Amino acid sequence: MFLRRVRAHADHGNSGLLTKVMRGNDEQDMANADFMILHNGIAEGQLLAAFSQMRPIDLLVLLDAFASATPRILELARAGSER
Repeated sequence: MFLRRVRAHADHGNSGLLTKVMRGNDEQDMANADFMILHNGIAEGQLLAAFSQMRPIDLLVLLDAFASATPRILELARAGSER
């Protein structure tokens, strides 16, 4: 349901990553996100651009999950650019 509300650019590999962000700060999802960031060479700026294009989500549980995962995802992207 929420995937229809997320605008992502699949050519940047962000769509699958945004799905992980919307699931929250789960260890397995974050490990998968880290792999996606490294494999696709996703930079912090690309993530910030994708986040800014997202449409408002009206489900509190999704907003909370996004808010809890976003800092960790951005940290993984910063670390990924240094690896």
